[in-house]
Amino acid sequence: MPTAYVLSAPVGPAQLNRPDDIALIRRLLNNFIKLGLLPNSTLLNETGHWDNTMAAALKTIENSYFYGSADPNNKLENNDTLFNFLCNADSTQKEIASTLSAESYQLAAAMVPGGADWTKRLVIKTTVTVNGKPKVKKQIQSELVRGNIRIYLPLILQALRDKQLNDTDMIMMAIGTVRAEASGFAD
Repeated sequence: MPTAYVLSAPVGPAQLNRPDDIALIRRLLNNFIKLGLLPNSTLLNETGHWDNTMAAALKTIENSYFYGSADPNNKLENNDTLFNFLCNADSTQKEIASTLSAESYQLAAAMVPGGADWTKRLVIKTTVTVNGKPKVKKQIQSELVRGNIRIYLPLILQALRDKQLNDTDMIMMAIGTVRAEASGFAD
């Protein structure tokens, strides 16, 4: 079970920036760097004050993993996407960039439509007797068919992460190459 981290106050420029909260964010950032998810970054001093190095590290994560828009109000709070992302990376030690997130799936589905999930609908006709007369009853059954994006995109993302090429631009180029060369995520 993931460890629950809680900030006592918002963190960021012009915020209260309590030393314990800043030290927590710095520790989470350092764990993120140690996992190799923030290439070409050096470990931060785990002090309790806000500085440009910390701001730059958060902005780099935001640009690399959230298309530059994870922290629209320019502060970290307990329910913020960016704070939860850092907590998840620390507590689970997952390969974040090599998993199929909702955002990467939506991007791939838009760029390579042939690999998206689709709904298979079947019409089942049965004959029932109503008031002594046969009537045809139609029933529609829906089944979600998993697309090939769910099979192949995690492998592509893992390969990009292994080579430290998992920034947004490279992910988009890889998906664009799939579209150009294979017209989809076909078997």
